Amino acid sequence: MGMVGLSMVHGFEGLAFGLAHEDPFDPATFGATIDDLSTPSMIGMFLMFLPSAFFGVLLSSAALWRSRAVPRGAVILILLFLSSTSSSGRGSPVT
Repeated sequence: MGMVGLSMVHGFEGLAFGLAHEDPFDPATFGATIDDLSTPSMIGMFLMFLPSAFFGVLLSSAALWRSRAVPRGAVILILLFLSSTSSSGRGSPVT
């Protein structure tokens, strides 16, 4: 479910990139597309992507910790990154 949400977010970003690089650049169309993050489809995309990405990284870290495939310090750094980005609000597409 997280990968589906990620692909939808990338599709939205691709649309915005395409609108920004058109020859007859229309700021009104571009602004309406970028600023409209409160539509049901965008809310659905973020509800699919953000929790799935968060718990996916958390579960992957737990699996790496248990398997001892990487040094424990690397797993701790992954968890520190996850906690710092989720608590600060940075890295989140919804501001």
